[in-house]
Amino acid sequence: MPRLRNRRGVFVIIFGILFIGLMGAAAVSIDMSRIWAIRNELQTSADAAALAGAIQLTPPHDTVYTADSARAFAQGNQVLASIPTVDSVQIGVWDDELATFTDGGRPANAVHVVVSHPTNNLFIGMLGVAAPRVKARATAWANAPVPVAQCVKPWSVPYVTLMSRINVARGINPPNSAQNLTRPFDPNLDMAALSSMTEAQRTFSLKIGSGTVDDDAAGGTMPGNYNAVQLPRVWDGASGTPNPEGSPSSGGAAYRANIAGPPPCYSIGVGDSLETEPGNMVGPTIQGVTQGDGVCSTLVGEDTSMPVTDSRYGDCLDGEGNVGVTVISAFHLCRTACAGRSRVGVEMVGAFTLKKIYPDKSKKNQNPAFDKSEIVGVFTPTTAGGPVAPGNTTQRRLILVR
Repeated sequence: MPRLRNRRGVFVIIFGILFIGLMGAAAVSIDMSRIWAIRNELQTSADAAALAGAIQLTPPHDTVYTADSARAFAQGNQVLASIPTVDSVQIGVWDDELATFTDGGRPANAVHVVVSHPTNNLFIGMLGVAAPRVKARATAWANAPVPVAQCVKPWSVPYVTLMSRINVARGINPPNSAQNLTRPFDPNLDMAALSSMTEAQRTFSLKIGSGTVDDDAAGGTMPGNYNAVQLPRVWDGASGTPNPEGSPSSGGAAYRANIAGPPPCYSIGVGDSLETEPGNMVGPTIQGVTQGDGVCSTLVGEDTSMPVTDSRYGDCLDGEGNVGVTVISAFHLCRTACAGRSRVGVEMVGAFTLKKIYPDKSKKNQNPAFDKSEIVGVFTPTTAGGPVAPGNTTQRRLILVR
């Protein structure tokens, strides 16, 4: 039987070969970890930049600084302690239905950002392999609709009052025709118009109960009543079930408590139905807005001594003494007469800044003339939290869509 040869030193050779392989694998792992870290930090930079730019597209910010804000936030989020390169900032339109972004589209409602960073100090460079440049992209949508509102007040504003002002601002003629007043709210064009309108163009005046008001802003006489409604909602449009939060409470005391609340805190959504609260709700309205969490911390003329001739009479002040408090409300569309107790459908969810609510009526038809419990508000696009879903609403949320 032949004698085995001496194999001393073979292990050293095998170990050397394996060591080279292990070091190569370790180098690749370190390089991939570094690239992955760069990629994560770049994505943070891109996300922050897109959101910062989208914020500039919402009122009261100045859209002129959209690109500058995006670049500043991109560069403010460093990558491996160095400033990333902003390859591009595109301002355009996000179509959620098609999930597409169109650069330069109008009205602009989204920002798309691309950032990049070199991958230096990699082991693969020692092998003559060119180090890759890592990129990250992000798209932020400034007008994602939030069609469900939380902690609403027991008021429902005529949908046609909002649409009349938007029609005038957009030059849609005739602005107060039945067809144009009841047309669907366009989430892009109408929202852009509402955001760009002056406060005077968005200001309205309504009184509780039936009747009309002379509306100079809309160029004529408009339905002028806002409805007192019962809470909670009487019908949930999403699930098609009645009284999802219990039976609505009726009467002046319940109505006043719902203004002064929460708690409890009720929600509404597009397609829901509300029962109107007939009767004289003027007194409970005035009382409720200054009770509990209500609306106004101070109602000038009710909580203070102020003659009705003073221009400050009826001002709704917040906790810091500023005029105006944001109110989330239903917007209804009455397709038939809404007299007495009736059911109104929630056409959309929106917001307005309540500027005045008069504790008394104008004496001797003074100018301006006003009724007790008449409100003066400003239609306001608002940023809100909650789930994003299709639906007519002036409540919006900034989200990353890509």
